[in-house]
Amino acid sequence: MTKPHFFVDLSVRSTELANDRTVPMTVFFRYFEHLRLELGLDPRFGLRPFWHAGNFFVVRDQHIALLERVCMQQRLRLYIWVKKVGRVQVIMGQEAHDRDTGNIIARSEVSVLWMNQQRRLTRIPNVAREAVRSVSQLPPTPEKITVVRQTAENSVISPPLVTYTDESDLIMPFQEESEDFFEQNVLVRPSDIDLYNHVNAAGYVAFCEDARLNKLPKTQKNDSDPVARVSVRYFNEAVVGDVLTIRGWRSKPSSHFGFIIRRGDEILFKAQIATK
Repeated sequence: MTKPHFFVDLSVRSTELANDRTVPMTVFFRYFEHLRLELGLDPRFGLRPFWHAGNFFVVRDQHIALLERVCMQQRLRLYIWVKKVGRVQVIMGQEAHDRDTGNIIARSEVSVLWMNQQRRLTRIPNVAREAVRSVSQLPPTPEKITVVRQTAENSVISPPLVTYTDESDLIMPFQEESEDFFEQNVLVRPSDIDLYNHVNAAGYVAFCEDARLNKLPKTQKNDSDPVARVSVRYFNEAVVGDVLTIRGWRSKPSSHFGFIIRRGDEILFKAQIATK
């Protein structure tokens, strides 16, 4: 019997757009987190009682590549499948498809860790491990449909289409810190905190993006372009009142940037970001 696909449908809302009138990378982090939560809460997989008791998944590593920027009211279908289930870790693939054109909009791979109520690593329940393994069906090959969209340079609802090369490897290696860096300090606010009472990966990426746009000396033509690809590693959580130092530097090629977020001397987060 063919295993079913697991997916969630959504439409892009105006409140999710950035100043270029398209969905920024941080929102795709949230889309894919929402998809994982929907999977975890599906009663077929046996995790719902544990979530109700205070358990949750936290991101360890995540990689996202955008293939096409999307704008208001585009209809997306988000797919998820499980690649590997370990004692405390699950590795999953995720994709966003345009429901009207069939185009693949974004691809992702994520490694998540199962935490208990005391915020410590804990073993994934056996019943859940077996059930989650069943979500292994890859997304269907999308049927491409020609859809003519009217775009305009200054349009709020339909800006010009931007596409990116589909790289075979999602993972970008973390590059060494450069002596030629830029920095920005951030005080973690209550509004930076998610439902798990910490700054999530989307929040950390937003801090990196703010530092790049605020502090990077603009010496290249595309230095202010939106993010197209991200690889992140989450080491520890930040909470309300923490003072964080976001350090970034230009790496190679010149459209790539490395980031480290620290609390004092402790490394909380690393990211590699590319604008093309």
